[in-house]
Amino acid sequence: MPTIDTFAEATDKAAGDWALDYTRTNNTMLEFRQRHQNGLNELLEQINRHYRVPSQWSVEGDAEASLKLFKEFFWLTQAQQAACYSTALSTWRRMRSEQTSLTMGVLYWQLNDIWAGYSWSGYDYGGRWKPLNYAIKRQFAPLVAQVVYDARRQNVEVFYVSDEVADVDDAKLVVTVRRVLGPAAPCCAQRRCLLQGCRRW
Repeated sequence: MPTIDTFAEATDKAAGDWALDYTRTNNTMLEFRQRHQNGLNELLEQINRHYRVPSQWSVEGDAEASLKLFKEFFWLTQAQQAACYSTALSTWRRMRSEQTSLTMGVLYWQLNDIWAGYSWSGYDYGGRWKPLNYAIKRQFAPLVAQVVYDARRQNVEVFYVSDEVADVDDAKLVVTVRRVLGPAAPCCAQRRCLLQGCRRW
């Protein structure tokens, strides 16, 4: 989705363009701007996998609460898009030297947009940056630390990706593990120096 400001410039809040029902859109403007059959439901399914979402996207009789939820929906679509790209780009950069991959260059679709609707663009129709652009900037930095959780093996791997031409001799990567939910556990805030004086891949 575009930023909420760009959507506001292309829609009419009073006409019901700013409403979303969790099970079905009931919003002709959102349906009109969705060009993928069942796209909204697929998008909501992805958001539900990664974020805590409300049980419904509107509050009957409370316009202010419904508007807040609608804006949160827009933000979550953008956060999901950025997470999707971050996952793909970090994987491809990490695999660039593997013989089965050799992904020495990655382009992404798409940079800008032709209207204020659903799209993969990094800039919305109004020229405003979406979170995707910040994610792209981080993922294409010359030096990137990547943390990957492997659910099957129940472990975390940390990768250091460098596009530097020269060897990286003075690198130091310190990982701090923290528990975000629940009470503190003995594993909380453990620090380990994983890499010092690494060589270029």
